[in-house]
Amino acid sequence: MSSSEQAAWIQAIGSVAAIFVAVAIPAITSLNQRRSKAAENAERSKNLILSFYPSLLKMNRSLDRFIETTDYAYSEGDEVINIDPDDGNFQKHIPDLLAAASSLAQFSSAVAGPLRALLYRLIDMQHWLESIPTIQRSGSPGFYINNLDDIRERAIELNVLTVETLEACSTSLQEKQNH
Repeated sequence: MSSSEQAAWIQAIGSVAAIFVAVAIPAITSLNQRRSKAAENAERSKNLILSFYPSLLKMNRSLDRFIETTDYAYSEGDEVINIDPDDGNFQKHIPDLLAAASSLAQFSSAVAGPLRALLYRLIDMQHWLESIPTIQRSGSPGFYINNLDDIRERAIELNVLTVETLEACSTSLQEKQNH
Protein backbone atom coordinates (compact mmCIF):
# COMPACT_ATOMS: atom_id res chain seq x y z
CA MET A 1 0.00 0.00 0.00
CA SER A 2 1.42 3.33 -0.99
CA SER A 3 1.77 6.22 1.41
CA SER A 4 -1.04 8.13 -0.34
CA GLU A 5 -3.36 5.11 0.05
CA GLN A 6 -2.40 4.83 3.72
CA ALA A 7 -3.13 8.52 4.20
CA ALA A 8 -6.51 8.09 2.47
CA TRP A 9 -7.37 5.16 4.76
CA ILE A 10 -6.33 7.11 7.85
CA GLN A 11 -8.40 10.07 6.69
CA ALA A 12 -11.42 7.80 6.03
CA ILE A 13 -11.11 6.14 9.44
CA GLY A 14 -10.77 9.57 11.06
CA SER A 15 -13.86 10.81 9.24
CA VAL A 16 -15.89 7.78 10.37
CA ALA A 17 -14.68 8.26 13.96
CA ALA A 18 -15.58 11.96 13.81
CA ILE A 19 -19.07 11.12 12.54
CA PHE A 20 -19.47 8.53 15.31
CA VAL A 21 -18.40 11.05 17.97
CA ALA A 22 -20.66 13.72 16.45
CA VAL A 23 -23.64 11.34 16.71
CA ALA A 24 -22.73 9.72 20.05
CA ILE A 25 -22.23 12.89 22.09
CA PRO A 26 -25.73 14.33 21.49
CA ALA A 27 -27.28 10.87 21.97
CA ILE A 28 -25.50 10.38 25.29
CA THR A 29 -26.38 13.92 26.36
CA SER A 30 -30.03 13.36 25.46
CA LEU A 31 -30.09 10.04 27.34
CA ASN A 32 -28.60 11.68 30.43
CA GLN A 33 -31.13 14.51 30.22
CA ARG A 34 -34.02 12.02 29.98
CA ARG A 35 -32.68 10.09 32.96
CA SER A 36 -32.30 13.30 34.94
CA LYS A 37 -35.83 14.40 34.02
CA ALA A 38 -37.22 10.97 35.00
CA ALA A 39 -35.41 11.18 38.35
CA GLU A 40 -36.82 14.69 38.94
CA ASN A 41 -40.33 13.49 38.07
CA ALA A 42 -39.98 10.51 40.42
CA GLU A 43 -38.89 12.82 43.25
CA ARG A 44 -41.75 15.22 42.54
CA SER A 45 -44.18 12.28 42.55
CA LYS A 46 -42.85 11.10 45.92
CA ASN A 47 -43.25 14.59 47.36
CA LEU A 48 -46.85 14.73 46.12
CA ILE A 49 -47.57 11.32 47.63
CA LEU A 50 -46.33 12.61 50.97
CA SER A 51 -48.81 15.48 50.76
CA PHE A 52 -51.84 13.15 50.91
CA TYR A 53 -50.37 10.02 52.52
CA PRO A 54 -51.40 11.14 56.05
CA SER A 55 -54.99 11.55 54.83
CA LEU A 56 -54.90 8.02 53.42
CA LEU A 57 -53.74 6.70 56.78
CA LYS A 58 -56.51 8.62 58.58
CA MET A 59 -59.10 7.37 56.08
CA ASN A 60 -57.95 3.79 56.62
CA ARG A 61 -58.10 4.12 60.40
CA SER A 62 -61.56 5.75 60.33
CA LEU A 63 -62.94 3.19 57.88
CA ASP A 64 -61.64 0.38 60.09
CA ARG A 65 -63.40 1.94 63.08
CA PHE A 66 -66.65 2.56 61.17
CA ILE A 67 -66.70 -1.02 59.87
CA GLU A 68 -65.99 -2.36 63.35
CA THR A 69 -68.71 -0.34 65.09
CA THR A 70 -71.40 -1.00 62.47
CA ASP A 71 -70.96 -4.77 62.61
CA TYR A 72 -73.98 -6.50 64.18
CA ALA A 73 -71.61 -8.53 66.36
CA TYR A 74 -70.03 -5.37 67.76
CA SER A 75 -70.47 -4.69 71.44
CA GLU A 76 -68.91 -1.73 73.22
CA GLY A 77 -67.97 -4.06 76.06
CA ASP A 78 -65.84 -6.19 73.70
CA GLU A 79 -64.26 -3.15 72.11
CA VAL A 80 -60.74 -3.30 70.85
CA ILE A 81 -58.73 -0.22 71.74
CA ASN A 82 -59.99 2.67 69.62
CA ILE A 83 -57.06 4.32 67.84
CA ASP A 84 -59.20 6.57 65.65
CA PRO A 85 -59.49 10.12 66.98
CA ASP A 86 -62.36 10.64 64.52
CA ASP A 87 -64.26 7.63 65.92
CA GLY A 88 -65.16 6.18 62.53
CA ASN A 89 -66.08 9.46 60.84
CA PHE A 90 -64.33 8.61 57.56
CA GLN A 91 -66.39 11.21 55.69
CA LYS A 92 -64.29 14.06 57.04
CA HIS A 93 -61.22 12.72 55.17
CA ILE A 94 -62.89 12.54 51.75
CA PRO A 95 -62.24 16.20 50.75
CA ASP A 96 -58.53 15.94 51.63
CA LEU A 97 -58.15 12.88 49.44
CA LEU A 98 -60.18 14.33 46.57
CA ALA A 99 -57.62 17.13 46.42
CA ALA A 100 -55.11 14.55 45.11
CA ALA A 101 -57.14 14.19 41.89
CA SER A 102 -55.50 17.24 40.34
CA SER A 103 -52.10 15.52 40.63
CA LEU A 104 -52.98 12.13 39.12
CA ALA A 105 -51.06 12.75 35.89
CA GLN A 106 -47.85 13.24 37.86
CA PHE A 107 -47.87 9.74 39.37
CA SER A 108 -46.63 6.50 37.92
CA SER A 109 -49.37 4.15 36.77
CA ALA A 110 -48.59 1.95 39.80
CA VAL A 111 -49.82 4.77 42.07
CA ALA A 112 -52.26 6.55 39.74
CA GLY A 113 -54.32 3.41 39.04
CA PRO A 114 -55.21 2.53 42.65
CA LEU A 115 -55.56 6.21 43.59
CA ARG A 116 -57.91 6.87 40.66
CA ALA A 117 -60.07 3.87 41.60
CA LEU A 118 -60.23 5.08 45.22
CA LEU A 119 -61.07 8.65 44.23
CA TYR A 120 -63.85 7.47 41.93
CA ARG A 121 -65.45 5.45 44.75
CA LEU A 122 -64.96 8.33 47.22
CA ILE A 123 -66.75 10.73 44.87
CA ASP A 124 -69.59 8.23 44.51
CA MET A 125 -69.79 7.65 48.27
CA GLN A 126 -69.68 11.35 49.11
CA HIS A 127 -72.41 12.11 46.58
CA TRP A 128 -74.60 9.37 48.04
CA LEU A 129 -73.97 10.35 51.68
CA GLU A 130 -74.69 14.03 50.96
CA SER A 131 -78.18 13.09 49.78
CA ILE A 132 -79.10 11.35 53.05
CA PRO A 133 -80.08 14.48 55.08
CA THR A 134 -82.35 15.66 52.27
CA ILE A 135 -83.97 12.24 52.02
CA GLN A 136 -84.49 12.15 55.78
CA ARG A 137 -86.08 15.62 55.80
CA SER A 138 -88.38 14.71 52.93
CA GLY A 139 -90.23 11.94 54.71
CA SER A 140 -87.82 9.10 55.43
CA PRO A 141 -86.24 9.98 58.78
CA GLY A 142 -84.80 6.48 59.27
CA PHE A 143 -83.03 6.37 55.90
CA TYR A 144 -79.50 6.31 57.34
CA ILE A 145 -80.23 3.56 59.87
CA ASN A 146 -82.29 1.59 57.34
CA ASN A 147 -79.39 1.70 54.87
CA LEU A 148 -76.55 1.18 57.32
CA ASP A 149 -75.78 -2.28 55.89
CA ASP A 150 -75.33 -0.77 52.42
CA ILE A 151 -73.19 2.05 53.81
CA ARG A 152 -71.07 -0.50 55.67
CA GLU A 153 -70.58 -2.58 52.49
CA ARG A 154 -69.50 0.52 50.61
CA ALA A 155 -67.13 1.37 53.47
CA ILE A 156 -65.61 -2.11 53.24
CA GLU A 157 -65.04 -1.61 49.50
CA LEU A 158 -63.50 1.80 50.19
CA ASN A 159 -61.24 0.28 52.81
CA VAL A 160 -59.95 -2.33 50.35
CA LEU A 161 -59.20 0.42 47.82
CA THR A 162 -57.59 2.56 50.53
CA VAL A 163 -55.28 -0.29 51.55
CA GLU A 164 -54.34 -0.93 47.90
CA THR A 165 -53.56 2.76 47.45
CA LEU A 166 -51.54 2.87 50.67
CA GLU A 167 -49.51 -0.14 49.50
CA ALA A 168 -48.87 1.42 46.08
CA CYS A 169 -47.81 4.71 47.67
CA SER A 170 -45.61 2.97 50.22
CA THR A 171 -43.88 0.95 47.49
CA SER A 172 -43.30 4.10 45.44
CA LEU A 173 -41.93 6.01 48.42
CA GLN A 174 -39.48 3.21 49.20
CA GLU A 175 -38.14 2.83 45.65
CA LYS A 176 -34.52 3.82 45.31
CA GLN A 177 -33.45 5.99 42.41
CA ASN A 178 -31.07 4.49 39.85
CA HIS A 179 -28.46 7.06 38.98
